[in-house]
Amino acid sequence: MDSILHQSILEGNVEKALHRTCECLLENKCSQMEETWIRIVSIVGERVTHSTHAVLFYLLLNELHLLIHKESLSVREALQFTAKLILSYQRPFVKQFSSKKTIQKLRSKVIDYFPSDAQLTNAGRNKFTKYLPTETEEKQFAERIVAGLMRIHEQNCKEDLREALEYLARKRITLYTVPPPYNGRIQPDDREDLIPYLWILLKAIRPFSYHKKLEDIYYYEYKPSYKSFRLGYFVVMAYLEENCATSTLPVWNQMEYTLLQRVSEGSVEMWKEVKQGKMGQDTREPKTSTFENFMPRRIPVPTILTPAEPEMDLIQQTKKIHIRKKRLKKTIPLSAKKSDSDIQPEDASTCDYSRGGRFDFSQTWPRTQNRISSKSD
Repeated sequence: MDSILHQSILEGNVEKALHRTCECLLENKCSQMEETWIRIVSIVGERVTHSTHAVLFYLLLNELHLLIHKESLSVREALQFTAKLILSYQRPFVKQFSSKKTIQKLRSKVIDYFPSDAQLTNAGRNKFTKYLPTETEEKQFAERIVAGLMRIHEQNCKEDLREALEYLARKRITLYTVPPPYNGRIQPDDREDLIPYLWILLKAIRPFSYHKKLEDIYYYEYKPSYKSFRLGYFVVMAYLEENCATSTLPVWNQMEYTLLQRVSEGSVEMWKEVKQGKMGQDTREPKTSTFENFMPRRIPVPTILTPAEPEMDLIQQTKKIHIRKKRLKKTIPLSAKKSDSDIQPEDASTCDYSRGGRFDFSQTWPRTQNRISSKSD
């Protein structure tokens, strides 16, 4: 991640964020820039609380997926997407989000959906049997999860589903006996993590076309230490609907659309200025008159624009400068060796897996962990 770009976007410092985007392209730091984008979009997803918010998230997701898989990237495209992230972070539902709930609070809200004696019906068992672990205790626990998620889904409780997904995602448990091919992402030497298994269940419970894009971005050049920074791609599934892709709800109001046009029109000028500054080793604060006073106060009632309108106009207006991106491998196994910088220090209490019964929802993370031991233990 590029910390300068990340902080500039969160602060709404448009000039600095756009300037830094150009620097990332010049310095072949596309991977760092993309990881920054991925984390900001995840923040938006984590703070979605309504289906109308999900439309904005879907558009960011779709564009991000396209950009990170392109072999070459235009300066205009990069600056446009950075600008969209700045505008998105200014939305009240994103910027005014309260702090995360503790796992104890999440548990109190959703535990009634997961009683200890929960079992699937015959119809449910027939539908999900191919996903269920083979080991008896793991299978019982998996049935408990499936039954609870199905119950929430059938009642259409989006808020409860979102909180249940976050609660389960933050539990440190791994199911080791999930049958192939559904066990591909479950590695014995990974940190305890239910998310690989939960992706499988959600694709069966809510089979929407956007699942692949969500999972692709969640696991893009993934390291276990990235989990907390990408949680938004997982929990947002409670609010996403299939019609997000075709929605005609307003996305950018007229003010925002005008600002995006200014970025498009000024992209070549900014690129040349940053490039010249780098060649001359100019260490002064970035200053470009094109983007002064970029962020007026947001207009609450937007002019209705279809999602495709800004892109079609902007593509035709501006000359493209393409940067070929240096690529790491697109898929890194979850069991890849973790670098020292990725490993967060853990308190001794968070490493205590010996307390309590296995699969006991009363045990919470991070204070006390439950671990499903592999058969070799």
